[in-house]
Amino acid sequence: MNGIATHFNACHSNTDCQDPRCTAPRLSHRECAARWRQMAHRTIEFVTCEFFDAPSAYEKIMAPTPRPEETAHRRCAADAVKRPPAGTPPYLASLYQTPLLTPEQEFHLFRKMNFLNYRAARLRDAVDAANVTCRQLDTIEGLLKQAHSIRNQIVQANLRLVVSIARQFIDPANSFEDLVSEGNVPLIRAVEIFDFTRGYRFST
Repeated sequence: MNGIATHFNACHSNTDCQDPRCTAPRLSHRECAARWRQMAHRTIEFVTCEFFDAPSAYEKIMAPTPRPEETAHRRCAADAVKRPPAGTPPYLASLYQTPLLTPEQEFHLFRKMNFLNYRAARLRDAVDAANVTCRQLDTIEGLLKQAHSIRNQIVQANLRLVVSIARQFIDPANSFEDLVSEGNVPLIRAVEIFDFTRGYRFST
C-alpha cells in the first residue's frame, strides 16, 4: 500500500496490539462497530487507471500540485484571476479570486482524487469485518477526507463556469441566483464521475 497505511494491518486481530503506539479499540467497542457498518455500506466511486498499481504511483500521484509557471500552459496563469463581470453579486465576486486550473493541474488533481478513493476502497475490501479496528477505519476515512477536499478544490476552481452558463438562461421564471444554486449540484457530480484518463479538459 506504499506508505498510505503503515500501521493498517498491525492491529487487526482480536488480541491486543503489541505496538506501544497503538490505542486502536476493537470491533467490540460500540462506536467502532457502528462506524464500520456505515463504512461497509458507503459508496466509494472512482475512475481507475493501470498506473494506480504501479510501484511509483504513490510518490508521483501524491506529489504537490504543479504551479502554473511549472506547466506547459504558463499563459493560463495570467488569466487565472480576473475581475468579476459587471453585475456579479458580491457573494459571487470572490469566485474570481480563485485561480483557474491549467490542464496539468487539472489532470493532477483528478488523478489524485480518484487514486485516494481507489486506495480507500481497496483497504476497505481487505478488512476482516469480524476483527476490524477503529484505527483501520481512521485510515480509510482519512483517505476519503483527502479525496473530498480535492474534489472541493476542483469544484471551487470551476464555479465560474456555472456562473457563466447561468447568465445565458436568466428569464422571468429563473433568477440568476436560483440558476447558480441549481448548477452547483450537477457540477459536483460531474467532478465526481469525470474520466480524467480520456485526455479531455473537464471544462469541455
